[in-house]
Formats: sequence, C-alpha cells, structure tokens
Amino acid sequence: MRVAAAVLLSLVLPAVLLPSVRAAEIPARLAVDLAPVSLSWKADGRLLVSLSMPAEKLIIERGGIEVARLEQPNAQVEFRLPDSSSGQVIARLLDVSGAEMARSKPLAITLASVNNTTLKLNLAPNRVFGSKLTPVTVEAGPGTLSVLLDGKTVHTQEMTAAGTQVLPALPMPQGRHRLQIEHLSEGRTQTSPAVQIFSFGIEPPDHSYLLADKYSFSLYWIKEGVLHKIYPVATGRPSLPTQPGFWLIGAKDVMHPASDWGSYRLRIYRENQYTHHWSGYAVHGTNKPNSIGTEASHGCLRMFNKDITELYQGIAVGTPLVIEEHMKVYIEEIAAPKVAGQGL
Repeated sequence: MRVAAAVLLSLVLPAVLLPSVRAAEIPARLAVDLAPVSLSWKADGRLLVSLSMPAEKLIIERGGIEVARLEQPNAQVEFRLPDSSSGQVIARLLDVSGAEMARSKPLAITLASVNNTTLKLNLAPNRVFGSKLTPVTVEAGPGTLSVLLDGKTVHTQEMTAAGTQVLPALPMPQGRHRLQIEHLSEGRTQTSPAVQIFSFGIEPPDHSYLLADKYSFSLYWIKEGVLHKIYPVATGRPSLPTQPGFWLIGAKDVMHPASDWGSYRLRIYRENQYTHHWSGYAVHGTNKPNSIGTEASHGCLRMFNKDITELYQGIAVGTPLVIEEHMKVYIEEIAAPKVAGQGL
C-alpha cells in the first residue's frame, strides 16, 4: 500500500547534469563513488536530497513504502515527511521506463529529525533589563509557547503558525535569572538552553551605560544591552562623598600614570550641563591602587590603571553614568555563556 504525502519542494541549486552518460554505462563501483543520490537532514527537519545525475523520477521510501514522488527532479530537493515515525528512509532514482538507476544509502529517522518545530530564543547571554523583560523574540512552529524564568512558567501563549513571535513585556524581578523557552507541539516538548539575564532594579538609560554601586564598590559596564565587565572602584571619603544620580561622560583625557588621576580620566557632567561645565568629578585611574575598594577619593570613582585603560578605549563621550547609593543587587562576576543544550 502506498501512502500519499504532500511534498515541499525548493530548488536551491541549478541542476547538475551528466547528459552524455547514462546509469547503465557507469560501472557499479564508480556509480557508488559518485554518490548519485544522497540524503541529509536540515536544521528545520526537512529531508534534503542531493543528486548528481539526471533521472525521470525520484521516489522517497520509508520502510519499503513510498511516501513521496517527484517527476523530473533537479539537483537538490527538499521534502517534508508526512509523519514522525522512526525508522529509515531511502531515495531511488528511476529512468523513463521505471527502472531503478540508483539509490541512496539509508538515512535513520528520529523524532528530532522530522520535528518541524525549530525552537530558537533570540537573546544574547548576560542581557540587562529594567523592571520588564522586553523585547525578546522567539522562533517556533505551531503549538504552545511557555516562558520559564528560573524554572517557573511566567507566561504562556499559542502559536497558530511557524514564525517569529515577540514576547509581551513581562515583570522582571531584580537579580540574576535564567530564561528558557518551552514549546509543546503534538505531544512533544522542546526546551531552549538557559540564557543568563540580569535586572539591577533601574531602567536602562541607554543601550550602553555605566552603573556604579557605592555600597559594593562596583562599576558595571553595560555594552549594547549586555553586562560586559564589572570593575572594582574606590568612592569618595565620608567628608567628600561620591554623589549619586545621573551623569554623562563629557570628556576623555589622557593623563600621566604617576599622577593622582592615573593613566586616563573620564570627566562626568550633569545631564543638564554643557560640556564646558565640568562637575569636577571623574572616573579615573590612580597612583594609589591599594585604595580601590575603599572610601578614599575626593568624590570621584577611582579604578586600577589597567581597568580605566580598557574602559577609556571602549567607552564613548555621551555615555550615561548612573551612580547608586546602595543597590539591592550585587553581582561579583559574570558567568560565561553555557554551551548550547546545557543549563546554567
């Protein structure tokens, strides 16, 4: 009995033909070496058939049962198999009389290889959000999509067709979190690898900015929405405290490493001031490295010379700086992104 099947066809390359050579003229050993027909799985679960000789018909069989047929096939063809049963699939090439010219090696079928639900969470590791998790996009097929934050489901929605979905704004607690997407379709569940994300409890002022926590003597560099680096700093002494609030990096200066300013200086300005109205404060290096991690400056943020050198080279004039008195979130180091398929 033959099973009818819908065939999804995509001509991705022009035909590669051998017009002067027929299968009967090719020695058997040579025909095998030429691999006239081969099978492979694509990432989205489609079966890719590659041909290196002309034929009148291409037959796809699973367990000896024909599941797809194509007249006058081209060089590469894609098929969507009709169901997800396991086993083996082969391709046969037929000539005009219906005689078999060549066949592929058997290709094993697994649930994963024919599952047309390709799940992808489009989110860079170590992203920093405010009080809302947004925007995040997900690629998936039809089915039920669930958002998991630290292993708990915080949102569920239905997808009626394959494509890209933008998740709605979701509450984002302060701290370090693991974000995953779960997709349920036809009784099968896929879960994306966990992605580490953060919320410092403030709304990001820009795509790239600096965030200083006086209490923990930490300076966080958020670059293009991602927590890029964490630096230890010194803050102002009690009689000359570092002022919290919103600032801008207004100018960048090269200094002498042996000076009180250290190797480099990033002058900071209040948002409503012009660049020539310097506050007198800065993020800078130091010739007193033992002061880092203490209240020792005249109100500036001091850094190790190696750290201010890196920051000076990567930060742009106009970058916001938010100084907090005591943040509820303390992050000592950034965990490296995990290999795909591994949790955090």
